[in-house]
Parts: sequence; C-alpha cells; structure tokens
Amino acid sequence: MSEWTVFSVSLAQAATRPEERPLDQATWSLVALFVAMLVVFMIAGLVIYIIRSRAMRSDATASRIPLTLSELRRMHKAGEIDDDELERLKGIVTAQTTRDLVKPPSKKKE
Repeated sequence: MSEWTVFSVSLAQAATRPEERPLDQATWSLVALFVAMLVVFMIAGLVIYIIRSRAMRSDATASRIPLTLSELRRMHKAGEIDDDELERLKGIVTAQTTRDLVKPPSKKKE
C-alpha cells in the first residue's frame, strides 16, 4: 500500500463517527423508575399544597382572640389596636388568666 492509501484510510476512519449504541433494557428501566418517582413526588407535593391551603383558609376565616399579653403588645406596636383597646383587652386577658389559675383543675372520672 502506498502512503496515500494508508493516509486516506486513516483519515476516513477518524472522520467516521462510531455508531451510537441504542439504549439497553436496564437503561430504559432506570428511566422509567425515575419518571415514576418524579410523578409520585409531584402528586405528593400537590396533596400537601391542597391540605396546607385549606388549613390556612380555615385559620384565616376563624375569629381569633389574642391569648397572651405579648400578642397584645405586638398588635399595639404594629398599630393594629390603639391604646384604649390595648387596655381593655389586657383587662380581659388578665381576668381570664386569673380565672384559669384560681379554678381548680377538674378531676378525671375513673
């Protein structure tokens, strides 16, 4: 063989791309598993989102009375209640707390 023939064969071999190997069964199984897991996580996320949004909606619609003096102070500082409302609500919370502390705990029936 001449040098040109060897060179042209070498050049032709270098220029050709190796044949792409088709995906085998194990690879397809892994892809299917990944897709199935992705679908399961998306459904779980959707369920969690729906449950949380319903819980938040029911919390927002329920009337909420501040239970602690610190909440009243926070509301006053944020401007949600004025000085008169703060004093009135502090009296209510203090009276309720005093009643709860004075009232003896109920005994469980055995």
